[in-house]
Amino acid sequence: MHITANFHGFITDSKEELAMFKKQTIAQMNVIGKERGWQPYSETSFDRAVSHDGNLIVGTSSEVVEKLNFLINELSLDRVLLQSTVGTMPLEVTMRNIERLALEVKPKLKR
Repeated sequence: MHITANFHGFITDSKEELAMFKKQTIAQMNVIGKERGWQPYSETSFDRAVSHDGNLIVGTSSEVVEKLNFLINELSLDRVLLQSTVGTMPLEVTMRNIERLALEVKPKLKR
């Protein structure tokens, strides 16, 4: 049996792109949360989620590699799906994120 985990994530070296992702994620989580009766999602919620123990895989390529390799090892994962479409990000930013995942992150993941 193969074990796959799905995470929301974003790979960037740009502070501007990270700020955009943070803003979009907070807005989208509050839309979803309102529909589902969740507590408001704040900057503190986001900052906790992107920490080493958090549920979001966000940061530079090396930070994402480090966190994913930790999770792969801890959870004995065979596959990882990184969903990077939380909120509305510009197409060119999303495409750079996908390129970083393919060229900078995937080759450094433990197999």
